[in-house]
Amino acid sequence: MKNENLSFKEYIDSVHIKIYQTTAIATIERFIEKNNLKKYYNKNQHNDYKKAIVKENNIILFSFYYQTFKDYFIEDFIIIEVHGLKKYSKEDKIKNNYFINLLQELAKDKEEYHLQKLDYSIDINQEANNIFLYKEAKGSNYNSLANFDFKSSTSGNYRLEIDNENYNSNRKNRATIYDKKLKENLSDTTTRVELSLLAQTFRDLRKLDDSQNFLSYLKREINTYKIYYFKDTELLNSCIEFYKNENYSIKSRTLKKLEKKYLRYSEKIELDFKNLENFFCNF
Repeated sequence: MKNENLSFKEYIDSVHIKIYQTTAIATIERFIEKNNLKKYYNKNQHNDYKKAIVKENNIILFSFYYQTFKDYFIEDFIIIEVHGLKKYSKEDKIKNNYFINLLQELAKDKEEYHLQKLDYSIDINQEANNIFLYKEAKGSNYNSLANFDFKSSTSGNYRLEIDNENYNSNRKNRATIYDKKLKENLSDTTTRVELSLLAQTFRDLRKLDDSQNFLSYLKREINTYKIYYFKDTELLNSCIEFYKNENYSIKSRTLKKLEKKYLRYSEKIELDFKNLENFFCNF
């Protein structure tokens, strides 16, 4: 059912990278000095845990951390994190430009780095209670948690998580839905579906030596989440109840029932991944 009022955009909102040479600290420090940025260490951190936040004026650009013991590295890698690349503010372009420039500096110094985590966000111009999300995965015993009650958070009642029922440290991804309008005080209705690719995803990716296969793999992982828009919220609630009564099963039989009874009356949100592709042109 095509809805002309439905629109959405895709963004990369958060990236963590791991660098395997501790010499990269020198590259990062030069980058900070060259761009007249400010670096602040977390005062509450343990003595052998170094985490620095890098700012321009009051804008947090990125942070990096590593572990030391009496000023000697005890781990042979550094983590760089950048968050909030799409907040619909003037910060967005500034953060993106600095992050890409930092990656280029690391590449110039031949510092080896790998993705550690990536948040791929889909911003939809509809209310969250019109959105249905489920995870499709292999294995008949797989259950995905679909708690459609908004959880409270420090920023208000806007957050909802869809995840495995049992926490698994080896999980490869996670999904979150929240009211972006409420969180960022936007003027327009915006629901964000945030699909997080976690460390296990990128551990598996190291086996791939072809960039096209690498990108295809990421797209497949993101596409295990299916996003639908329901104009009729009563029908959506019935769909959710059906899903719950099936114990969140993703067996092919259940999916056929979902399609026949409910999904055929909704609109599937098909991702084009252009933002992801553009990002990897710079990575």
